[in-house]
Amino acid sequence: MLRKYACFVLAMLLASPVAASTLLGPGLDDYDRETGTVSDSQRSLDYELYRPPGYEELTDAPLVVYLHGSMDGIAENNLVYLYPKMHDLLHTMQRENRFRLGPGPMADAADEAYAGYLLVPKIPVPGSWFSYEALAHELTQDIASRYDVDRRRIYLAGFSDGGFATPRLIEKYPGVYAAGVSIAGGGAVTTQRLEALKSTPMYFVHDLQDSVVPSFSSTELHAALEEIGAPTNLLTTDGVVDHGSWVLAFRRNTPVIPWIFEQRLIPEPASATLLGMSVAIGMLARRRRHP
Repeated sequence: MLRKYACFVLAMLLASPVAASTLLGPGLDDYDRETGTVSDSQRSLDYELYRPPGYEELTDAPLVVYLHGSMDGIAENNLVYLYPKMHDLLHTMQRENRFRLGPGPMADAADEAYAGYLLVPKIPVPGSWFSYEALAHELTQDIASRYDVDRRRIYLAGFSDGGFATPRLIEKYPGVYAAGVSIAGGGAVTTQRLEALKSTPMYFVHDLQDSVVPSFSSTELHAALEEIGAPTNLLTTDGVVDHGSWVLAFRRNTPVIPWIFEQRLIPEPASATLLGMSVAIGMLARRRRHP
């Protein structure tokens, strides 16, 4: 399975027009970053924090927390697994939008609009974010307090196992994250989850023929949120990228990156009733029984 997945990732990179471009930009080691470990009584979580040029003078900067997939930490040097999934997001926040958009006024404007911090916690393998979500949240709060981070612009983005963890963290820690991007993830539709996500903008990205994570985990949660008028978005392809839907989220000219930075944490609106949530779930159940 590992070999098959590694070959798939390599194939995706070679097939991508971005990978073939000379505008890939520098690698992970070329960036100013803080590395460290946070621990509790049971486990430890390594992390990398990528800091943009001139971060010492940066005020009210956004913070994006990227939750990787369960296979992204397997290699001793996980550059092959992790970096291709997030490199355009990293360039965006490092004032290097020329690598994502090409040189020009659009890139210059994006450099200033999107400059910020990218936090990448790294769970050990084998492992799951289930066991590390509290530590990841603690780490996020620590980074936000030590750097000049705009508390209205803390965002979550996750792929695969991290894509499932994204709505779970928003559900567990309401009023913290301004938006979430769940890539090849999603999650169960429950009343509690709908209540938690009803006022948090979400973007679900999934290939409808994903052979690793069935797409209904994203499409059904999106549909249930849409039923209650929640700010939710869905981006899909049909058999084009399989489990590689990070290509749709974080490669050049996709709508997801600019969408992230448009979001702001706002006060909780009046609560929707639990009856409304139950109706949405009931309608979804009927659709599943009667396609």
